[in-house]
Amino acid sequence: MFKHIYSYQLKAQIRNKESVFWLLMFPIILVTLFQFVLSDIMSGENFETIAIAVVISNELEQDIIFTEVLEDVSVFDDEYKKDALFSATYTDLEEAKQLLNKNQISGYIYHDGSLHMVVIDNGYDQTIIKAFLDLFIQRQASFSTILPTIDVEKIDELIALSSEEKNFLKEIRLNNEEPNLTVVFFYTALAMSCIYGAMAGSDNVMKIQADLSPMAAKMNVVPIPKMKAFLAYTAASATIQIFNILVLLAYCMFALGVDFGNDYYHIIFICVVGSITGITMGTFISAIFKLSEGVKTGIIIGFTMLCSYLAGMMDISMKYFMQENYPILDKLNPVSVITDSFYALYYYDTFDRYWFNINILVIMSLILFISTIIVLRRHKYEAI
Repeated sequence: MFKHIYSYQLKAQIRNKESVFWLLMFPIILVTLFQFVLSDIMSGENFETIAIAVVISNELEQDIIFTEVLEDVSVFDDEYKKDALFSATYTDLEEAKQLLNKNQISGYIYHDGSLHMVVIDNGYDQTIIKAFLDLFIQRQASFSTILPTIDVEKIDELIALSSEEKNFLKEIRLNNEEPNLTVVFFYTALAMSCIYGAMAGSDNVMKIQADLSPMAAKMNVVPIPKMKAFLAYTAASATIQIFNILVLLAYCMFALGVDFGNDYYHIIFICVVGSITGITMGTFISAIFKLSEGVKTGIIIGFTMLCSYLAGMMDISMKYFMQENYPILDKLNPVSVITDSFYALYYYDTFDRYWFNINILVIMSLILFISTIIVLRRHKYEAI
């Protein structure tokens, strides 16, 4: 009997166009839009040489040190394979103003005894120009103060020390993966799709509670144990939902090129556990709320979107805000836990964090499923 109900429920869910759209097509459309929007974000961080103008003047010609430094940062660095910082055009004041007004340069520098910069906008390039000038002026002032007090033989040593950059922070990577903030958006989209299985779980309860739908009323008068039918419905929903998530995962990895890492077994496992968590959440919500199907669907979608927002889908900083300020709530958020599991597989070289998240989802699923069974067993009907 279980196998019979299970097979027919599979066919019914496959033919349910609304379910197919929300559990498969909508997530595919969402991640596709993410790909279009986010594909150029990381490449946008690549540095490009900044176009500037330098106004020719007597003071500039006399300041040999500044002109030499500016020429040094305006050529390709063979040692460090770095692009030139500036592309400098030497011109008069009027032409510099015209170039700036036409947005052909980010700013211009003039020398009237001291260095000045002129810009018409605030941005990344303008900040770099100002930082360059501030650093040059600071070091020039330091040299002017120190040089008269030291021996001539030590000048070369002083110059060498001043040009040596010291970094007191050391970058340690847990694996060989390059940091990529955009993958978090795809992790949350996949996690949200897992929890969207709650709609299928809610529908299963609607089919066996006689006071919720005519179909459920008929189900309760046939000689089939209600719990056996419920388990068959849940198993069928889990099968369809896991299939949908695996299709979505394959689409993200092979069609969109999203990097989830190479540990496919653990990636698939978190998708399976996350899908089951979503279905049990839906059965629990539908069992405790005696509301219409539309209202329950609205509750599930609203709750899922809230969890997705707190997990960083709309604002990646929200994920870190929740982890820092509300860690308990973050661990009770199933979307955040699933997202963090993908994150742990991608960045960490151990499975401690991954299995910790898996245990949270398993415990959450067991609590929700057992609570649903208890609620459903208590439902008695005097007449149907």
